[in-house]
Amino acid sequence: MTKLKSLKDRLEKLPETKKLKGLIGSMEQYQTKLKEAAVAFDTAERNENNANAVLGEEQVAIVESERRKVARIAKMLAAKLREDIQSVNYPRTKVNEAVTDISELAAKAGRDVRTKWQSLIDQKVKPYDKLVVVARKLKLEGADELAAVMDLLRAARDTVPGNTERVNAVAKQVQNLPTAVQKLDLNDPAVQQFIEDAASGTAKLKSFADNQSVSDFIQKHKLWDLFRVRII
Repeated sequence: MTKLKSLKDRLEKLPETKKLKGLIGSMEQYQTKLKEAAVAFDTAERNENNANAVLGEEQVAIVESERRKVARIAKMLAAKLREDIQSVNYPRTKVNEAVTDISELAAKAGRDVRTKWQSLIDQKVKPYDKLVVVARKLKLEGADELAAVMDLLRAARDTVPGNTERVNAVAKQVQNLPTAVQKLDLNDPAVQQFIEDAASGTAKLKSFADNQSVSDFIQKHKLWDLFRVRII
């Protein structure tokens, strides 16, 4: 047994054995990083699909272009390693840099999908930020419903829905948003602008003369007592 152990120790000290161990260690290290990158890409793609299920096809289109970049890097890396597998440990081969680039592209894909999702949700909600405040002040019918829909969409903004149930729930609120706005009876742009201007104190009396729809809206909702005329 002692002789066998001695022989094993001597074999492990051979340069070829050390090289082989180093090669295996490097390959395992890079394999782990590449597996993590693959998982990150799969997660980004799943989030992208979920975002598009909520907002519409191809509203978010990021992952495919990042995968193409990775494919080019992987192709060059594979060609180098086929020529000489031991070059995995050669600094000039830049294997570590290539694997790092792949990992960073995977992480970037995930970040970009999330950022795009947030931007698109903002585009849905922000046009009505001022309007919903005014509508609630005026106690217009449907104002609370619009506020509730907007609050739910803001809550969904931070993270892309991760499962079918959440996708369906958020998609429903996206569909409910224009319906909730319509219930305010503010479909006429002139009326909407006048109400927003009135809330900020910049509405002009001339609006009543120029737009009958403004006068009709005020009359319909009995809002005359909310306005005061001031000479400036």
